[in-house]
Amino acid sequence: MLYEKIIPAQGHSFEKRSMKMKHFSVHWHHHDEYELILITAGHGKRFTGNKVAPFQEGDLVLIGPNMPHFHLCDEAYFEQNKLEVGSESVYFTDAIFPNNMETSREFATIRRMLKDSKMCLKFETNGGLSDPIAQRLLQLNSDGGFKSLTELYDILYTLSNYRYETLIAEDITVELTEEELQLPGNRAFQYINQHFKEKVTLSEVAEYAGLTPAALCRRFKQIAGKSLFDYLSEVRIEFSYKLLSESSLPISTVANESGFQNVSHFNRVFKKLSGVTPKEYKRNHYRRI
Repeated sequence: MLYEKIIPAQGHSFEKRSMKMKHFSVHWHHHDEYELILITAGHGKRFTGNKVAPFQEGDLVLIGPNMPHFHLCDEAYFEQNKLEVGSESVYFTDAIFPNNMETSREFATIRRMLKDSKMCLKFETNGGLSDPIAQRLLQLNSDGGFKSLTELYDILYTLSNYRYETLIAEDITVELTEEELQLPGNRAFQYINQHFKEKVTLSEVAEYAGLTPAALCRRFKQIAGKSLFDYLSEVRIEFSYKLLSESSLPISTVANESGFQNVSHFNRVFKKLSGVTPKEYKRNHYRRI
Protein backbone atom coordinates (compact mmCIF):
# COMPACT_ATOMS: atom_id res chain seq x y z
CA MET A 1 0.00 0.00 0.00
CA LEU A 2 1.28 3.46 -0.91
CA TYR A 3 1.88 5.98 1.85
CA GLU A 4 1.41 9.39 0.26
CA LYS A 5 3.02 12.43 1.80
CA ILE A 6 1.00 15.60 1.16
CA ILE A 7 3.23 18.67 1.19
CA PRO A 8 1.41 22.04 1.03
CA ALA A 9 3.23 24.88 -0.67
CA GLN A 10 5.61 26.72 1.63
CA GLY A 11 3.72 28.95 4.06
CA HIS A 12 0.32 27.39 3.32
CA SER A 13 -1.70 25.57 5.96
CA PHE A 14 -3.59 23.24 3.61
CA GLU A 15 -3.34 21.80 0.10
CA LYS A 16 -5.94 22.17 -2.66
CA ARG A 17 -5.68 20.04 -5.81
CA SER A 18 -7.76 20.29 -8.96
CA MET A 19 -7.53 17.16 -11.07
CA LYS A 20 -8.71 16.38 -14.57
CA MET A 21 -7.38 13.34 -16.41
CA LYS A 22 -8.24 10.25 -18.42
CA HIS A 23 -8.78 8.14 -15.29
CA PHE A 24 -7.78 8.20 -11.63
CA SER A 25 -4.63 6.39 -10.49
CA VAL A 26 -5.42 2.84 -9.45
CA HIS A 27 -3.54 2.07 -6.24
CA TRP A 28 -4.41 1.75 -2.58
CA HIS A 29 -2.96 4.68 -0.70
CA HIS A 30 -3.32 6.55 2.56
CA HIS A 31 -2.01 9.76 4.07
CA ASP A 32 -1.91 11.58 7.40
CA GLU A 33 -4.29 14.30 6.22
CA TYR A 34 -8.07 14.56 6.08
CA GLU A 35 -9.20 14.64 2.45
CA LEU A 36 -12.36 16.43 1.39
CA ILE A 37 -12.99 15.34 -2.19
CA LEU A 38 -15.59 16.50 -4.69
CA ILE A 39 -15.97 14.42 -7.87
CA THR A 40 -16.39 16.87 -10.74
CA ALA A 41 -16.53 14.34 -13.58
CA GLY A 42 -16.62 10.60 -14.06
CA HIS A 43 -18.04 7.51 -12.44
CA GLY A 44 -16.87 4.13 -11.19
CA LYS A 45 -16.25 2.40 -7.86
CA ARG A 46 -14.96 4.03 -4.67
CA PHE A 47 -12.83 1.81 -2.44
CA THR A 48 -12.59 3.06 1.16
CA GLY A 49 -11.34 0.69 3.81
CA ASN A 50 -13.44 -2.46 3.48
CA LYS A 51 -16.27 -0.78 1.57
CA VAL A 52 -16.86 -0.65 -2.18
CA ALA A 53 -19.56 1.69 -3.50
CA PRO A 54 -20.29 3.58 -6.74
CA PHE A 55 -19.01 7.12 -7.23
CA GLN A 56 -20.30 9.70 -9.68
CA GLU A 57 -20.14 13.38 -10.52
CA GLY A 58 -21.26 15.55 -7.61
CA ASP A 59 -20.23 13.13 -4.85
CA LEU A 60 -18.72 14.91 -1.84
CA VAL A 61 -16.80 12.74 0.63
CA LEU A 62 -14.63 13.37 3.69
CA ILE A 63 -11.95 10.71 4.19
CA GLY A 64 -10.27 10.57 7.59
CA PRO A 65 -6.49 10.38 8.14
CA ASN A 66 -4.75 7.15 7.17
CA MET A 67 -7.83 5.56 5.67
CA PRO A 68 -6.83 3.31 2.72
CA HIS A 69 -8.71 4.36 -0.41
CA PHE A 70 -8.72 4.73 -4.19
CA HIS A 71 -11.17 5.38 -7.05
CA LEU A 72 -11.52 2.83 -9.84
CA CYS A 73 -13.06 4.33 -12.97
CA ASP A 74 -15.45 2.32 -15.14
CA GLU A 75 -13.92 0.46 -18.08
CA ALA A 76 -14.90 3.13 -20.59
CA TYR A 77 -12.34 5.54 -19.07
CA PHE A 78 -9.48 3.18 -19.94
CA GLU A 79 -10.46 3.05 -23.62
CA GLN A 80 -9.48 5.35 -26.48
CA ASN A 81 -12.13 8.08 -26.25
CA LYS A 82 -12.60 11.62 -24.96
CA LEU A 83 -13.98 10.69 -21.55
CA GLU A 84 -12.30 12.36 -18.56
CA VAL A 85 -12.60 12.26 -14.80
CA GLY A 86 -12.07 15.15 -12.43
CA SER A 87 -11.96 16.03 -8.75
CA GLU A 88 -11.35 18.87 -6.33
CA SER A 89 -9.53 17.76 -3.17
CA VAL A 90 -8.62 19.65 -0.01
CA TYR A 91 -6.01 18.12 2.30
CA PHE A 92 -5.59 19.39 5.87
CA THR A 93 -4.57 18.25 9.34
CA ASP A 94 -5.67 19.14 12.87
CA ALA A 95 -2.84 21.67 12.90
CA ILE A 96 -5.00 24.21 11.02
CA PHE A 97 -7.31 24.53 14.04
CA PRO A 98 -6.76 26.48 17.28
CA ASN A 99 -5.08 24.65 20.15
CA ASN A 100 -8.26 24.90 22.21
CA MET A 101 -10.46 23.34 19.52
CA GLU A 102 -11.28 20.37 21.76
CA THR A 103 -12.97 22.62 24.30
CA SER A 104 -14.31 25.39 22.03
CA ARG A 105 -18.07 25.31 21.54
CA GLU A 106 -17.63 27.10 18.21
CA PHE A 107 -15.87 24.03 16.81
CA ALA A 108 -18.14 21.41 18.40
CA THR A 109 -19.93 20.30 15.21
CA ILE A 110 -16.70 20.33 13.16
CA ARG A 111 -15.01 18.29 15.89
CA ARG A 112 -17.80 15.70 15.79
CA MET A 113 -17.65 15.50 11.99
CA LEU A 114 -13.86 15.05 11.94
CA LYS A 115 -14.16 12.29 14.54
CA ASP A 116 -16.79 10.56 12.38
CA SER A 117 -14.56 10.88 9.30
CA LYS A 118 -12.55 7.84 10.37
CA MET A 119 -15.58 5.95 8.98
CA CYS A 120 -15.52 8.06 5.75
CA LEU A 121 -18.47 10.41 5.25
CA LYS A 122 -20.58 10.96 2.15
CA PHE A 123 -22.60 14.17 2.30
CA GLU A 124 -26.18 14.52 1.10
CA THR A 125 -25.93 17.48 -1.27
CA ASN A 126 -28.71 18.91 -3.40
CA GLY A 127 -28.00 19.27 -7.09
CA GLY A 128 -24.51 17.75 -7.21
CA LEU A 129 -22.06 20.29 -8.59
CA SER A 130 -24.70 23.02 -8.45
CA ASP A 131 -25.00 22.66 -4.66
CA PRO A 132 -23.80 25.89 -2.97
CA ILE A 133 -21.17 24.05 -0.92
CA ALA A 134 -19.82 22.37 -4.06
CA GLN A 135 -19.53 25.75 -5.76
CA ARG A 136 -17.65 27.16 -2.76
CA LEU A 137 -15.28 24.22 -2.80
CA LEU A 138 -14.63 24.75 -6.50
CA GLN A 139 -13.69 28.37 -5.82
CA LEU A 140 -11.55 27.67 -2.76
CA ASN A 141 -7.80 28.07 -3.20
CA SER A 142 -4.92 27.61 -0.79
CA ASP A 143 -3.11 30.77 -1.88
CA GLY A 144 -5.47 33.37 -0.47
CA GLY A 145 -3.90 33.67 2.95
CA PHE A 146 -6.12 34.14 5.99
CA LYS A 147 -9.28 34.46 3.91
CA SER A 148 -8.70 31.03 2.39
CA LEU A 149 -8.28 29.46 5.81
CA THR A 150 -11.41 31.08 7.22
CA GLU A 151 -13.33 30.03 4.10
CA LEU A 152 -12.20 26.44 4.69
CA TYR A 153 -13.36 26.74 8.31
CA ASP A 154 -16.74 27.94 7.10
CA ILE A 155 -17.05 25.18 4.50
CA LEU A 156 -16.30 22.57 7.16
CA TYR A 157 -18.76 24.19 9.57
CA THR A 158 -21.47 24.20 6.90
CA LEU A 159 -20.78 20.55 6.05
CA SER A 160 -20.90 19.60 9.73
CA ASN A 161 -24.57 20.61 9.65
CA TYR A 162 -25.32 18.62 6.48
CA ARG A 163 -26.76 15.14 6.64
CA TYR A 164 -24.12 12.51 5.90
CA GLU A 165 -23.75 8.75 5.83
CA THR A 166 -20.79 6.72 7.02
CA LEU A 167 -19.29 4.56 4.28
CA ILE A 168 -17.67 1.92 6.46
CA ALA A 169 -18.76 0.24 9.68
CA GLU A 170 -15.47 0.15 11.59
CA ASP A 171 -12.26 2.08 12.02
CA ILE A 172 -9.61 0.37 9.87
CA THR A 173 -7.21 3.27 9.50
CA VAL A 174 -3.54 2.55 8.92
CA GLU A 175 -0.88 3.98 11.21
CA LEU A 176 2.70 3.58 10.08
CA THR A 177 5.22 3.05 12.84
CA GLU A 178 8.62 4.71 12.69
CA GLU A 179 10.04 1.31 11.78
CA GLU A 180 7.60 0.98 8.86
CA LEU A 181 8.44 4.50 7.66
CA GLN A 182 12.06 3.37 7.39
CA LEU A 183 11.24 0.43 5.13
CA PRO A 184 12.96 0.76 1.72
CA GLY A 185 9.72 1.16 -0.25
CA ASN A 186 8.38 3.92 1.97
CA ARG A 187 11.74 5.68 2.03
CA ALA A 188 11.69 5.70 -1.78
CA PHE A 189 8.27 7.39 -1.75
CA GLN A 190 9.50 9.89 0.82
CA TYR A 191 12.53 10.78 -1.30
CA ILE A 192 10.47 11.33 -4.45
CA ASN A 193 7.80 13.37 -2.66
CA GLN A 194 10.47 15.62 -1.13
CA HIS A 195 12.77 15.97 -4.15
CA PHE A 196 10.50 15.77 -7.21
CA LYS A 197 11.31 19.38 -8.16
CA GLU A 198 14.98 18.44 -8.51
CA LYS A 199 16.79 16.10 -10.88
CA VAL A 200 16.12 12.62 -9.47
CA THR A 201 18.34 9.67 -10.34
CA LEU A 202 17.72 6.00 -9.66
CA SER A 203 21.04 5.67 -7.85
CA GLU A 204 20.17 8.52 -5.45
CA VAL A 205 16.78 7.05 -4.58
CA ALA A 206 18.25 3.57 -4.20
CA GLU A 207 20.96 4.85 -1.87
CA TYR A 208 18.37 6.68 0.26
CA ALA A 209 16.17 3.55 0.36
CA GLY A 210 19.07 1.28 1.18
CA LEU A 211 18.68 -1.00 -1.84
CA THR A 212 20.51 -1.66 -5.07
CA PRO A 213 18.94 0.09 -8.08
CA ALA A 214 17.68 -3.21 -9.52
CA ALA A 215 16.18 -4.31 -6.19
CA LEU A 216 14.51 -0.93 -5.73
CA CYS A 217 12.90 -1.09 -9.17
CA ARG A 218 11.46 -4.52 -8.42
CA ARG A 219 10.28 -3.54 -4.94
CA PHE A 220 8.73 -0.27 -6.07
CA LYS A 221 6.79 -1.97 -8.88
CA GLN A 222 5.45 -4.54 -6.40
CA ILE A 223 4.23 -1.85 -4.00
CA ALA A 224 2.92 0.81 -6.37
CA GLY A 225 1.99 -1.24 -9.42
CA LYS A 226 4.06 1.11 -11.59
CA SER A 227 7.69 2.03 -12.12
CA LEU A 228 9.49 4.51 -9.90
CA PHE A 229 9.82 7.00 -12.75
CA ASP A 230 6.15 6.64 -13.73
CA TYR A 231 5.27 7.58 -10.15
CA LEU A 232 7.75 10.48 -10.25
CA SER A 233 6.08 11.75 -13.43
CA GLU A 234 2.65 11.57 -11.79
CA VAL A 235 3.83 13.56 -8.76
CA ARG A 236 5.37 16.22 -11.01
CA ILE A 237 2.30 16.48 -13.23
CA GLU A 238 -0.04 16.69 -10.23
CA PHE A 239 2.06 19.59 -8.93
CA SER A 240 1.96 21.25 -12.35
CA TYR A 241 -1.87 21.13 -12.31
CA LYS A 242 -1.80 23.42 -9.29
CA LEU A 243 0.63 25.88 -10.89
CA LEU A 244 -1.28 25.98 -14.17
CA SER A 245 -4.65 26.58 -12.52
CA GLU A 246 -3.57 28.96 -9.74
CA SER A 247 -0.68 31.00 -11.14
CA SER A 248 0.08 33.10 -14.20
CA LEU A 249 3.49 31.48 -14.68
CA PRO A 250 4.41 30.66 -18.30
CA ILE A 251 4.35 26.99 -19.21
CA SER A 252 8.15 26.82 -19.49
CA THR A 253 8.45 28.02 -15.88
CA VAL A 254 5.77 25.58 -14.72
CA ALA A 255 7.73 22.76 -16.35
CA ASN A 256 10.93 23.80 -14.58
CA GLU A 257 9.21 24.33 -11.21
CA SER A 258 7.64 20.87 -11.49
CA GLY A 259 10.98 19.15 -11.99
CA PHE A 260 11.16 18.79 -15.79
CA GLN A 261 14.44 19.64 -17.43
CA ASN A 262 12.87 20.77 -20.71
CA VAL A 263 9.44 21.91 -21.77
CA SER A 264 9.07 19.46 -24.68
CA HIS A 265 9.41 16.49 -22.30
CA PHE A 266 6.94 18.16 -19.93
CA ASN A 267 4.44 18.61 -22.78
CA ARG A 268 4.71 14.94 -23.80
CA VAL A 269 4.27 13.57 -20.28
CA PHE A 270 1.46 16.02 -19.49
CA LYS A 271 -0.49 15.02 -22.62
CA LYS A 272 0.04 11.33 -21.87
CA LEU A 273 -1.28 11.57 -18.30
CA SER A 274 -4.01 14.18 -18.69
CA GLY A 275 -5.15 13.75 -22.29
CA VAL A 276 -4.66 17.47 -23.03
CA THR A 277 -1.71 19.81 -23.49
CA PRO A 278 -0.56 22.13 -20.68
CA LYS A 279 -1.80 25.08 -22.74
CA GLU A 280 -5.27 23.55 -23.08
CA TYR A 281 -5.37 22.67 -19.38
CA LYS A 282 -4.42 26.22 -18.38
CA ARG A 283 -7.04 27.71 -20.70
CA ASN A 284 -9.75 25.57 -19.09
CA HIS A 285 -8.67 25.74 -15.44
CA TYR A 286 -6.83 28.99 -14.75
CA ARG A 287 -8.48 30.96 -11.95
CA ARG A 288 -7.39 34.55 -11.49
CA ILE A 289 -6.69 35.28 -7.84
